[in-house]
Amino acid sequence: SIADKNVKIADRNSVTDIFTKAIEQLGSGPHDKPNIEVRLGAIYSLEKLSKTNNEYYQTIIDILASYVRENAPMPPVNKRKLGYKLRMDVQTAMTVLSNRTRKSGEPQLNLVNVYLPRVILNNKACLTGANLAGAYLREAKLDDSDLRGAKLNAADLQGAELVGADLFHAHLTWANLRAATLIDAVGLSCCMLKRAKDWESAYRDEALACGCELPENIPF
Repeated sequence: SIADKNVKIADRNSVTDIFTKAIEQLGSGPHDKPNIEVRLGAIYSLEKLSKTNNEYYQTIIDILASYVRENAPMPPVNKRKLGYKLRMDVQTAMTVLSNRTRKSGEPQLNLVNVYLPRVILNNKACLTGANLAGAYLREAKLDDSDLRGAKLNAADLQGAELVGADLFHAHLTWANLRAATLIDAVGLSCCMLKRAKDWESAYRDEALACGCELPENIPF
């Protein structure tokens, strides 16, 4: 009926308005002084929309990945500070991305060279096939995360917690694993480990000694 069509059109227009407003709010405030509260509202609004409107799902995922790349770019080496606190909007965008229900045939997340020290992505983070090449993930909390097929080439995982993480077919060439915790990690092999840097100092299970002494004092 005409009434039903009008309702559908109104609903579609409402969704479009919500999406458009959220996109505008993602850029709230100048680059050096972003309006974090408004941006957080926009991220949560987009998360809700991605769950209730399938046609917007992939666009929103791509937008949030782009948001992380633009707002957490890799700084020069001399600007990478110990104890750096990740900005709340970037942490929230990563939480939304890692909590999503991945669709069949979904393209890989593009998170190349992002600067995410101490990012917290527990709760079985969905990072299947994600491209994290060159990402700075020092002291990241990635316990139980799904990193199957993820590209972690040259990523900095020093001190990262990967207890129980699924690393089946993950790419670890030149990844820095100094003092990373890999206890109970799934899908790891000595062949994979030996492609990484400083893997000998990583806390890992006996089966992954790979000819080296295991470090003592697992940081639990």
